[in-house]
Amino acid sequence: MAAKIKVVILFTPVFSLQIFTVLPQAEIDQIASLLRSGPAFQGMPHGVAVRIAALMSMIVFRPGEKLTEDESSNQGRLMLLVSGEAEISSRSSKDGSHLVHRVAQPGHIIGEVGFIDGQAHSATCEALVKCHVAVLSRSDFIQMFEADALSAAQLMAGLLRLLARRIRHANRYMVAQDQQVLQLQAEMLSLQKAKPLR
Repeated sequence: MAAKIKVVILFTPVFSLQIFTVLPQAEIDQIASLLRSGPAFQGMPHGVAVRIAALMSMIVFRPGEKLTEDESSNQGRLMLLVSGEAEISSRSSKDGSHLVHRVAQPGHIIGEVGFIDGQAHSATCEALVKCHVAVLSRSDFIQMFEADALSAAQLMAGLLRLLARRIRHANRYMVAQDQQVLQLQAEMLSLQKAKPLR
């Protein structure tokens, strides 16, 4: 018996056209496995991952389309890249150019900060190739919390672990930058001392 697929078409300010599909069981299982493969959700019981995946819909993004946009309004969605590649960047405050942070691969979580705090997106995520993205809306998460608080708590705990990892990475980056500045200052001071007097 063929799986039934429900299709909903939405128009939004960020994307011209989005197609949401309610997923068949095989795709739910695939997303659950992909979710558990990431470091933030390792150890999550398979049944919990399946319950989360069952609430997700699938969006297909064409190359060049934006999954999120820096400083754009938050639509309250948590995204899991299922297939494809997407570039994550942020706008420079100096000249408005974009600084590329990473290229997201399948299994990458996108939009977790905005999903938690509801504020504007802090980065732009643009599809480099055709991307399939599993999406969990905040409203579905709230309903999940009311019906299955334990699964919702495990999802939130995973997101907090993910944010903690990224904060640690940012701290290491800032320390490395500070060390480079100190090294340059020491080299400049050394050059000044070595400069012959006229």
